[in-house]
Amino acid sequence: MRHFIHRVHVPRAALIAAVLCAACARAGNPESDPRITGSVSRLAATHVEQLGTLPKGVAPADALVLSNEPDAPSAGIALEFDLAALADRIVPLARLRLADVAKVPVKRPGARQSGERGAVHVSLPATADGPAALVASMPVKPGHATTYVLDVTDAVNAMLGRLDGARTLRLEVRITGKPLPYEVYGLPVAVGHTQPTLEVVSEPAWNDDWEEGIAPLTTAMIYREACLPLVEDRAAEAVVQLLYPARRIIEVVCNLTDGKLEAGRDYELRCGLLVLRAGNTVVRSSA
Repeated sequence: MRHFIHRVHVPRAALIAAVLCAACARAGNPESDPRITGSVSRLAATHVEQLGTLPKGVAPADALVLSNEPDAPSAGIALEFDLAALADRIVPLARLRLADVAKVPVKRPGARQSGERGAVHVSLPATADGPAALVASMPVKPGHATTYVLDVTDAVNAMLGRLDGARTLRLEVRITGKPLPYEVYGLPVAVGHTQPTLEVVSEPAWNDDWEEGIAPLTTAMIYREACLPLVEDRAAEAVVQLLYPARRIIEVVCNLTDGKLEAGRDYELRCGLLVLRAGNTVVRSSA
């Protein structure tokens, strides 16, 4: 039997039905991760730098640029963080937060946009001892301004473990993959915008749920299952079919508010299915 951990990205009004498990985790908000039981240290970048060559027709005054277009030099971003304030030699979780990354409008006569997308790659820079080392990646998210949260725990721990006392972590962010027209994005760095930030969790603030996360399905546990209740009439009850029939539901959490629904009042377990009571405000209309 394979082991599964269910971590499905769902719309903001969706429900997280956590069957025999703790509350859900939202990648964009570290504090809502049930493994985090204490405060999160936030380190703003001490230095930001534009890398490469800006694309044709792009000269933003208040943003750094990421680009990967055909027949053109690419542009990336370098970030530096001072880890001297961290007392730990090893941390269980460190995340890089890049807020409000949005597409930069450009004109490319004769070029057409496609549904293809590249990936945001975070790397340690190349050194005399070797090439750049990939630290984290995730698909490019087109459309409106998006916050990227990438796990850079290994890179942070490698720096904290250095014996020479160095504590300045330098990361390079680029868009990689097939070069595509219009693949130009901006990271706002002007005053008033959320700056690139490193979010670090210390060992005392961490509850390791690895054992629960890898428990086999034969134990009747589905971990952090996500579901979206849709009905034609919001006044009707919503019946949600779970991945497997449930014999017990520990809690149901609204992903929009992090509020817990009350069993019996807001929902019930019926024949292995999650049933949201009629008139529940979290139910979405499919019409």
